[in-house]
Amino acid sequence: MGTHKYAIQTDIKDERSFSNVGEISQDLQRLQSEAHAFVVLEVSPAINNVTYIQAANHSYTKGLFSKKHIIETYTIELNITESSGLKHYEYSSKDFKEIEKILVDYIDHLKTPDYSTWTDVTDVYFG
Repeated sequence: MGTHKYAIQTDIKDERSFSNVGEISQDLQRLQSEAHAFVVLEVSPAINNVTYIQAANHSYTKGLFSKKHIIETYTIELNITESSGLKHYEYSSKDFKEIEKILVDYIDHLKTPDYSTWTDVTDVYFG
């Protein structure tokens, strides 16, 4: 992992440091199984100008007594600091393994995804 520092923030915990993907595997599992879970991963210094990657599930709860969480899709976003300013991109998938691979590659291999086909949502978030 070299000289990089790693931090995670989730819907149930404040930001904390970690040193390998094994330390956040439970957080990634929650993203796949618990309603409205999210994770924000930050590697410092930034990799390819990506300051953080975050992922969330979009879900609903079904049933009155025996509640079941139905996850419809996952959204992954990344924030980039470019010379022209901040950019924010978003991608959605129903395939958790695809989202998980992006997150693990970012942490374990210091690799950012090819976001050339992702939606630029910079104006939505930063107007």
